[in-house]
Amino acid sequence: MQFVKGQKGYWAGKKRPAFSAEWRAKIGASNQGHIVSAETREKQRVGNLNKHNRPATPQARRLLSAKNSGNGNPFFGKTHSDESRRKIGIASRGRWSGSRNPKWRGGTARPNEIVRGSAAYKKWRRAVFERDNYACECGKRGGQLNAHHIKPFAFFPDLRFAVENDKTSCEPCHKQTETYGKPYDVLIAINS
Repeated sequence: MQFVKGQKGYWAGKKRPAFSAEWRAKIGASNQGHIVSAETREKQRVGNLNKHNRPATPQARRLLSAKNSGNGNPFFGKTHSDESRRKIGIASRGRWSGSRNPKWRGGTARPNEIVRGSAAYKKWRRAVFERDNYACECGKRGGQLNAHHIKPFAFFPDLRFAVENDKTSCEPCHKQTETYGKPYDVLIAINS
């Protein structure tokens, strides 16, 4: 039977049957030891170059950027609900964690780094900013803001996520606090 342009394929609209383990084993065995010539490998390599990661011209990159930014992005102006975030978290849990992550260095993260990267820390930080209406005590609004712990993070672990122990500070005001950038022994003296 000759293929005619516009004609649907045999499997169009049908569900393909699942291949049995026996069938997959037979196909695998038939391909085992099959030697591909250098010429064929080169043809496959050249064919795959244009399939994936095609180098785009600067003009093409600009067009793609314009198409996918702002209103062109289907998710523009939207955020995931808490329920949706929870489901995404469950679906991706463990996929890139621990030794399965390509950047794994053998568990070298310090406990403070782990806490500061947690979802609870990010939620607490947002709560502090929202309470202070994203404004520093000096009156500056927005920009580079810090959630400053009044009683230091390292010495009062039970107050780390207490919104009452924190205030929103802009970068210059944060650097003027008595605990900013001080060595550990000085902090111990201040808090003893």
